[in-house]
Amino acid sequence: MDSPDDVPTSALLHVPAWFWGKAPARFLEEAGFEARPVDRATSTWRLTTQERYRNQRPRLVALEHLAGPGHGQPRFDQLTGSASGPDMDYLHDAGLIQAELKKRGERAELTHAPVDLFAFWTLQTQVMPRAQLPEAVRIAFEGLTDIRLAEDNSVRPFEHAGVHVVRRSPALLHRVKMVSILLRMEHDERLRAGDIKHLNQPGQRGDRLFGASEQLYDGTYVLDAYLGPLWGALTP
Repeated sequence: MDSPDDVPTSALLHVPAWFWGKAPARFLEEAGFEARPVDRATSTWRLTTQERYRNQRPRLVALEHLAGPGHGQPRFDQLTGSASGPDMDYLHDAGLIQAELKKRGERAELTHAPVDLFAFWTLQTQVMPRAQLPEAVRIAFEGLTDIRLAEDNSVRPFEHAGVHVVRRSPALLHRVKMVSILLRMEHDERLRAGDIKHLNQPGQRGDRLFGASEQLYDGTYVLDAYLGPLWGALTP
């Protein structure tokens, strides 16, 4: 493995002038790059990540502790700024999601089994409108920590549970998606020449224009590729 001194501090990259609504500089900024134009005729930029340029730790993924042992007063109000919790009206399958949420809620209320409660709370916090997310998480947290053993009502197996938020920076998604765009440009002569007319019709239909290896990005969008093994390593 290369030492940090062997890692390049910057790179030259051709970013076409038509890119990102003819505002490539704005995309590079949102992707977390310090970008300096080198050759405007060829739209070549010298890029350095902001974390390396500023000599600071990257904040592409951040963890926040909102409640639990050692965290004092719960801070559920901070969930209003979370990227989670889209408004249901904007979800394509809002009706199906609401029906599934209702079914899970009814089952959890009937059985009071932890597995059914977990299934309900998980879906609820994923689709809850952002403004209602703090209250939903508070109720789920209090319900979880108050679960008691049927054999001994004084034992609360989840009393030391916590609430954590994992946030991913928009810059992370921009950087990941950039690979697909560059790959498409590598094999599309018209794009390299600045001709984007053949993209207009698919774009108007809502088709994905740069979908190479799109499924590989799922682990970055929702971070399940990283959090799944972590959850699996936890004791019951």
